[in-house]
Amino acid sequence: MADGKHLTQLLATVGYRDSVGHDCIVTGLAIDSRDVRPGDLFLAVAGHQQHGLTYARQAQQLGAVAIFAESPLPEDVREQAVDIPIYEIRTLNQQLGTLAAYFHDYPAEKIKVMAVTGTNGKTSTAWLLAQALQALGVSSAYMGTLGMGSLDSLQKLKNTTPSALHIQSFLADSVSRGIACVCLEASSHALVQGRLNGLAIDTAILTNISQDHLDYHQTMTAYAQAKQRLFTEFKLRHAVINSDDAYGRQWLQADIDADLISVYGRQRQAQQSHQHIAESIQARDNGIHFE
Repeated sequence: MADGKHLTQLLATVGYRDSVGHDCIVTGLAIDSRDVRPGDLFLAVAGHQQHGLTYARQAQQLGAVAIFAESPLPEDVREQAVDIPIYEIRTLNQQLGTLAAYFHDYPAEKIKVMAVTGTNGKTSTAWLLAQALQALGVSSAYMGTLGMGSLDSLQKLKNTTPSALHIQSFLADSVSRGIACVCLEASSHALVQGRLNGLAIDTAILTNISQDHLDYHQTMTAYAQAKQRLFTEFKLRHAVINSDDAYGRQWLQADIDADLISVYGRQRQAQQSHQHIAESIQARDNGIHFE
């Protein structure tokens, strides 16, 4: 995405139906007003403590050409003394991924994305998967707890799964560098907050589910349902499920939107044709050995 997108095109992407007074070229997207660069579109979403539109003036001063503001707007931020246009967009936060995917010309359709979710083992699985692919001659990158980037050059991240804008920008950069596969960690927070929306995912992997993040999800049911979104809200080529996990077994009885479903574990599952069973498991000083 070298030349930018028309503002009217971006408005259409998020379903804005009203007439538009003017058009311009948008050369970047920013969700944090401090990151705005000249020519950017500032995306003012509703936060837990403040609405992003509070920083409209700062965004304009740094060069924003327009603002998409998540509606409904709180009364204390409704009137902003700025000269750039403000467009009120419902469910903007959930549409950031789709918007960013369009802005970057849908990079996930040009690269293979493998997403790993679960309570434990996300980092190890995604990292080892990227290493294995690299060893097989498949140029790979990683995004998650350890950072994001090529395996020998990682940048730190604030969150396990960053914002939708960061994900799409990273994928676009990976495409431009000739990366063939990206292995990323998909957290429950990210799935609920829509950070993966608009992402084309080739393979989704479940490690396991145990109690975690109940301060956010409140119940184990809600927590598990957040993880399950990775297997029901994306059109997958391949789903890989831990059949030793109780939730994993439940999901195998539900609707998983994948062309191929594989299971792995210690026990064979009825009616599953693609199974990987670990036997003769031994814990040794240098790792786990099994057949």
